[in-house]
Amino acid sequence: MKKYSLSLLLFFCATVLFAQKVTFQPASFTAEDKVTVTIDVTGTPMDGKEPAYLWSWCQKNGSFTANSKTNGSAWQNSSEDNKFTKIAKNVWSISFKPTEFYGVQPSELDEIGIIAKTKDGSAQTSNAYGKIDPLVYTPAVFKIFPANFTENDIVTIIYNQNLEKNADAKTVKEVYVYTACNIKRADGSSAEWQYQKADWGDVGNTNALKFVSQGNGIYTLTLSPRQFYAVKATEKITSLNLVFRNKDGSIKLTCPDASGNNCDKFAVPVE
Repeated sequence: MKKYSLSLLLFFCATVLFAQKVTFQPASFTAEDKVTVTIDVTGTPMDGKEPAYLWSWCQKNGSFTANSKTNGSAWQNSSEDNKFTKIAKNVWSISFKPTEFYGVQPSELDEIGIIAKTKDGSAQTSNAYGKIDPLVYTPAVFKIFPANFTENDIVTIIYNQNLEKNADAKTVKEVYVYTACNIKRADGSSAEWQYQKADWGDVGNTNALKFVSQGNGIYTLTLSPRQFYAVKATEKITSLNLVFRNKDGSIKLTCPDASGNNCDKFAVPVE
């Protein structure tokens, strides 16, 4: 009995020793979201090996058939496009958008597979997997695409006037946004409502704050947060503050918050 118990203990220790830690940010993501994969290779055959490369594949329509377009010409020769960024000792990170990375349609993607390896494949971690959430469209007055984004991404805000419950707002022909951002400084301090694009009275005269009519009651505004708000290089945008209105500011449009409630100010988190 003692010998059997010792064998189990050794097996358990070996399992822990060679189990890499893989995290996905955001934890839940769709095929259209930008995802950051972070892997801690401590205790694996990749422990202490530098640099590290990603070898990845995806489950397409229920079968693991599609490799990343940037894996490389062969297992023994990983592409520089799949080179991880070193975060700390034995900790590596890489970001990508699944549809672009694997070259498949969003509806085809179910799961992705991850390995960290040396360029020549002489050392590697074991397989790790990440589930991809299905794309589910829920109609709403306002939508942000993509739902998860960084301050350097291109973001589109979509207003669907057809779903507007405010009778006055249904008469609005020109949609504007009163906006600023919340930031975190290099010293760790934070501040709200910074880099306001225009005072309330000047919003209607600021073309950058005007939505574009796409017809049929759909209005859009596309921006890249860091460029749009022109924050300092030492600062990071943590969220966007948005107040939707008509040209002269006499009518505020419906603004559902993350819980689906109406609000005066729509705060959108930035990764």
